[in-house]
Amino acid sequence: MLALAIDTVLEPAVVGVVDLAAEKTRSERIWEGGRRHTRELALIVREVLSEADTDLETLSLIAVARGPGSYTGVRTGVSVAKGIALALGGSVPLCGVATTSILLHKAYATAPRKLGTTRLLAALPAGRSRWIWGWLDPDQPWRELEVPDLVNGSLAQLVQAANRGPAMDWQSWLCADRDADLEHGLAGLPGLCWPGRKERLRTSLTLARLARDRLAANQRSASESVVPIYFSSAETVGT
Repeated sequence: MLALAIDTVLEPAVVGVVDLAAEKTRSERIWEGGRRHTRELALIVREVLSEADTDLETLSLIAVARGPGSYTGVRTGVSVAKGIALALGGSVPLCGVATTSILLHKAYATAPRKLGTTRLLAALPAGRSRWIWGWLDPDQPWRELEVPDLVNGSLAQLVQAANRGPAMDWQSWLCADRDADLEHGLAGLPGLCWPGRKERLRTSLTLARLARDRLAANQRSASESVVPIYFSSAETVGT
């Protein structure tokens, strides 16, 4: 079962071909797209398909990250994924996955399940020193964070949110890819687990796995069900 995974919602962008039967990435491209996603994405999709020695007709799944993310990145990734699905006549299912779910995936497998002791904090940079974040209990692996769950605030406010765990007598698991500003802001914060400090959380394999699992749970795969989420959707706090 081959899946094409497209994630252009944040920098760097990630596109890959994943063999889900073998749980293995055949080819993957990670690059800084900037505002060039519109020009570069189709070419990179062709390149990763070629490197994986396959083509669109052999795909069993198209997985796309639907945000939160930058307007250009989210729009481009979702549009290209929908275009491919349309070109294939709807024969290959398309599944959109929230960026927060991609970030939270690693913690699902490793966080303690004892109720009341752990909470997962998904966080992603929103540009201009802003961050988007939201909380999830570790016993809710199928629930995607929705817009009302998300907050748009400053790095200082994110650090303050992450520090709530020790104050509330539960452990915080930060689900965010490594970021120099975030690393500096969180320096010395006690009791914080951060899987993304040492390994990238946003990968083609993670996105493809989540899309497969959502389809197996009978979630809709129609193109109209892949609804983008933009940074501006989150509730803004502070200035």
